[in-house]
Amino acid sequence: MLDSLSAGPKELTSADLPPPRDGRARTAGDMLTLEGITIEKCMSLWPELSKIEAKYHSQLETDRRYQGYLRRQKADIDAMRKDENVLIPDDIDFSKIGGLSAESQDLLKRYQPETLGQASRIPGLTPAALVAVLRNIRATAATEISAEDTSASA
Repeated sequence: MLDSLSAGPKELTSADLPPPRDGRARTAGDMLTLEGITIEKCMSLWPELSKIEAKYHSQLETDRRYQGYLRRQKADIDAMRKDENVLIPDDIDFSKIGGLSAESQDLLKRYQPETLGQASRIPGLTPAALVAVLRNIRATAATEISAEDTSASA
C-alpha cells in the first residue's frame, strides 16, 4: 500500500509535507524515509493509510527509514563476497600502497593473507585498508595487461 499511493509536489505541499527537490511525485513509502515524517502525518493526504493499525506504524516507519541503509549494506556485502577470493600477489609490497596506515601494513606483513577474504578477517584491519589493497591489486593488474598489449603489438 505504501508504494501504491503517490502525490506530486503541489499535493505534498498542500498537505504540509516537504516537496521533493527534483519535482517528481513521491509515494507514501518514499515520504516515510524522511526524518520526522510519520504515517499519521501522511494520512491527511492519503486517508487510506488509516486502514493500517496504529500498532504497526512505528515498525513500518522504522523499516522505511532504514531501507536505504540496508540496501547499501547488502550491496557492500555482495561486493565484498565477490572480492573475497581475489588473490593477493606474493610479491606485493604493502609499504608502497597509498592509504595504508603503518598499523595496516604491519598486520598484512605479519599475517601474509593469500586472499582479500583472509585479509578481511585480520583483527584490526579496517575496511579502508582492504579497499586500498584491492585498488592496488586492480591497478597493478591493469598496468600489466596494458604492458602486455603494448609489447604484443610491437
